Amino acid sequence: MLKRNWKKIMLLVIVLAVLAALVGYYQLNKPHKQASVKADVEITAINLATAFETDEATANETYLDKVVAVTGQVSEISTNQQGFTVIVLKGTDMSGVSCTLLGKNATVEKNSTIRLQGFCNGYLTDVVLNRCILNTLK
Repeated sequence: MLKRNWKKIMLLVIVLAVLAALVGYYQLNKPHKQASVKADVEITAINLATAFETDEATANETYLDKVVAVTGQVSEISTNQQGFTVIVLKGTDMSGVSCTLLGKNATVEKNSTIRLQGFCNGYLTDVVLNRCILNTLK
């Protein structure tokens, strides 16, 4: 009797482990949302930085995890550790908008005015946008 129950328990454990592995595999390989969809919010870099400096909690409710289209003047261009281009748009005296592009090679000039679209990840010393794409000015 004990041997029969042990076999059922082991079979149940194996089935649960296989199901957990399948769910994990699906979660790791599901496609990310793309920033190329229509933006949830359109704003200037100055207004976005001001919103987070003024009231971070309200700004998080408004912008966090949403596709944000931001227009502003390029103040810095650099490359992060993964080789992706990071563009910082001028905001206020205290902070700007840091945008990490999806592509590794971007042809952007310092002090030019551009429009980027990406996912808002919150506020550190700058407002952070990830998975950004360059968008044409309208």
